[in-house]
Amino acid sequence: FLTSTAIRVKVLLNSSMLEKARREEEKSNPASDDVNDERGVMPILRSSNVADGTASSEAWSEKSFQETVDGWGLTEEETEALRELGYVRLVDVRYHSWCAPDFAVRFLLASYWDVDKAEAMFRNMLQWREDHNVDELMSKYTPPKIIKDNYPGAILKGTDYEGDPVYMSRLGVTDVVGMFQQFGPDEMYKFEIYKREAAITGRWITDYEKEQGRRVKQVVIVEDMEGLSSRLLNRAYAKFFEDVLRFDQDNYCEVTKKIIVLRASKIFRVAWSVAKT
Repeated sequence: FLTSTAIRVKVLLNSSMLEKARREEEKSNPASDDVNDERGVMPILRSSNVADGTASSEAWSEKSFQETVDGWGLTEEETEALRELGYVRLVDVRYHSWCAPDFAVRFLLASYWDVDKAEAMFRNMLQWREDHNVDELMSKYTPPKIIKDNYPGAILKGTDYEGDPVYMSRLGVTDVVGMFQQFGPDEMYKFEIYKREAAITGRWITDYEKEQGRRVKQVVIVEDMEGLSSRLLNRAYAKFFEDVLRFDQDNYCEVTKKIIVLRASKIFRVAWSVAKT
């Protein structure tokens, strides 16, 4: 989940900040916080009343609805937009496990509270999940070991200053182009979906919710770019990366709070400018 609507990217070159982030990463427990651990519990974006692909009658209960309104601090107008989206526009897909207030509200945010656009985006997301068998991915797909073992990243212990969780990755030392060339775009695309699904259903969520007393709203992404290779500018991989950014933005709306980039080189700046165009 590297993108979202109006995402903010902050480039930090301060080595002391990097060391602090690394110390936090070393303190994390890989057994419970590694987002590559597929043994998830309660999803980050779904109602706690939803399980196994079938929405409970409680998913859009007034209690669940109000929790979303309070959690996101919605105005009266925004609340009515969410009510129309969930209780009128999406009533025919309320059975779906991802049709819940705390997920639907993100599509309203991404569409700037345009209910028509939010509905279209939400339905497209459901179709995308069906087309790619996303809801079955975590139980049926096993990533190649070399890919899983060479994508360093974890949810850190603690939170940012607003209480939101922080995910740290070391893209700079990850040979994504080499893996892309070895396994091909289809396998890598599937892994990118798997990685996001693992992150938003990881076992760390239960601990977070107990400590913070609320559901996860958004996640801060910290990317360490030290060691980034010019191979990242590979044309075939650049096209693949654009596709990943697109499905990220379309189907994981408003998951990312912001991206903090550490030790960005000129190569990263070029790659990012290409990705934004």
